[in-house]
Amino acid sequence: TGLALAIELGTKGVACAVFEQNATAATFPKASANGARTLEHYRRLGFVQGMRRIGFSHETAYFTRLAQDELARLRLSGMDSLTRDDAAPGSRMPHLWLDRQISTLDRVQGKFTLFTLGGAATKVAPLRNAADRHGVPLDIVDIEHTEVRDAYGFDLVLIRPDQHIAWRENSITSVAEKLLRKVTGWQ
Repeated sequence: TGLALAIELGTKGVACAVFEQNATAATFPKASANGARTLEHYRRLGFVQGMRRIGFSHETAYFTRLAQDELARLRLSGMDSLTRDDAAPGSRMPHLWLDRQISTLDRVQGKFTLFTLGGAATKVAPLRNAADRHGVPLDIVDIEHTEVRDAYGFDLVLIRPDQHIAWRENSITSVAEKLLRKVTGWQ
């Protein structure tokens, strides 16, 4: 994760250096799989789905270095979360670039944020009115990127201040008040 963190910091314009504590290359590689923290970096950098497509395996095989004899093959348990829907309520919001400098993560600034995707900006009045009535800070961000709409799968996506998805649908007309009460803990 050190290299992944350095790459992520570099995309944000933060200069950094990575130092290796050993004078020579390791005889045996330490990493045999991508851990949860590395996957989080991949998600924020916007290529976790590509990595999954090219081969996160549920099995790991170990070979001798010289003869290439297989020593062991292990089936990893608990890997199902690697293939779950990244935009499902309760999960962290997917990272997608809107342009070279701004990502979807940058659009959530410490308050509830409603993404309107695919021209859904006209559908938000019920939630805006409910938020105003209850004093809930709410940003409404209209995003006109087809790939963002495709990734989230719905026209309207409500993001919590901690960048987790609270709710997603194509319409909010009849549920705005109930939804706001639920996601803020008033119900």
